[in-house]
Amino acid sequence: MNDWLSPALRERGFAGSRGSYGLRCHRCWALLSLQKSVSGTAAEVKFTVNLAVINKNTWTKAREEWPHLPERPSSANLSYGIGAPTERLGKLTPQAADKWWLVGSGVELEAVAEEIASLIDRFGLPWLSHQMDQQGCNESQAG
Repeated sequence: MNDWLSPALRERGFAGSRGSYGLRCHRCWALLSLQKSVSGTAAEVKFTVNLAVINKNTWTKAREEWPHLPERPSSANLSYGIGAPTERLGKLTPQAADKWWLVGSGVELEAVAEEIASLIDRFGLPWLSHQMDQQGCNESQAG
């Protein structure tokens, strides 16, 4: 999946690989991650797309209070409890439903990647941009 999706994300201004990506910003982490389901098998992988925007100053203060937090947040963990905006890509669509994709035998990976890229264009990037503006992190390099 990464062979198909990573190039599409890079075209949209994301850096990263292996299911963890971010937009370049000096003030925030604008994150996108692929979260695998525990119900996947060796033959099939089920995953969703998580988004998060975390102000770096807010994160630094949270780490002072909770030193167990990692140096850099991950959008795969939506439960840090610091009030940072997080969302699943599917929840931003008109269906407002949690969306999981299945990758396995017989699944056209390019079609899955195109669907995800389209949803990111239509819903993910506007949400990230709005949240970055709200957090004072409006210097994204997203295209």
